[in-house]
Amino acid sequence: MNALIQAINEIKKPLQSLPYDEFGAVQEHVLAETIPGWHDLPTPTQILSELLPDVGEDVSPNWLGSYRPMASPGLITLYVRNLERFYWSVVREMARRLLGFPFHKLDLEFLVTFIVEKTWHHELFHHSMEVLRRLVNGQPYGPQEEALAVAYSRKLLRESAYNSKIGRLGKVVFNLAMEIAFDGYAPPYRDWPKYDSPESLHRGIADLLQPAQRGFLESSGVPVEDLLVRLIPVQQGFDERIG
Repeated sequence: MNALIQAINEIKKPLQSLPYDEFGAVQEHVLAETIPGWHDLPTPTQILSELLPDVGEDVSPNWLGSYRPMASPGLITLYVRNLERFYWSVVREMARRLLGFPFHKLDLEFLVTFIVEKTWHHELFHHSMEVLRRLVNGQPYGPQEEALAVAYSRKLLRESAYNSKIGRLGKVVFNLAMEIAFDGYAPPYRDWPKYDSPESLHRGIADLLQPAQRGFLESSGVPVEDLLVRLIPVQQGFDERIG
């Protein structure tokens, strides 16, 4: 997870020099005066709506992250400047919805982790699907994998709310981040609500991969969906970098 940590630390750098008040907080008008390009930031919805599926060899200038299939090994890339722009767009949208809300330094820092992990989980899901696809002789990549990756990322972020730095986010900030950071996707990403429950996510993964002996195994009482889900995330077999 070197790329994950590097990206988080890079985006956190400007937070250290913000003029916080005596309570360790900063208001929106201070951010507007301090963060370059604050008033020109696109909305999170605009950023998400421009994302295209990561297929082929071309690199999109708008990607937050990408996964290149295994050529011994695979490759996950996190695009720090794009992630930073998305981060500040989410903060600005929060400030717009919560007029006068004081952003505490710790919340701003934990929100960086939230935004970067959101993309990391998405790309790691693609790697995991490739490994499972090879393992069970599954079906090739299909566009529904993007929606599943979004739903999987949401699942892990919800779980992180109880056992990681993300869990230290104030409840108001966390819930609003979950709303803003996932709203506005274009197809095929925007179909993620179809898989937003554990049951639908597990079924969606099995439907995506379509293991050759799934029907036989399930008719014999083997919980194919659960077995597949237990194998992810796959944490080996890929390189990582920041771009």
